[in-house]
Amino acid sequence: MESAIDEASIYIGQVDYSTTPQELSEFFSSAGKVSLVTIPGHPWTGLPQGYAYLKFEALEAQLKAIETLDGAEFRGRNIKVD
Repeated sequence: MESAIDEASIYIGQVDYSTTPQELSEFFSSAGKVSLVTIPGHPWTGLPQGYAYLKFEALEAQLKAIETLDGAEFRGRNIKVD
């Protein structure tokens, strides 16, 4: 089974708490095809914690996202892409 978070995933910080995986996938599609979005929840409450992990189908898309979208505004916040 494929892990939701692994070395092929990139970290997205400062994500608005009400963001959906679909919204992130659409936003990051400018870098390439997104294959998986994981928004971890708090272990006790299940509420989002303000960060996410994305996985792209191609390494080139992952690098493009880091280069072009780090610091970009998404839902009123400047996100961290790492």
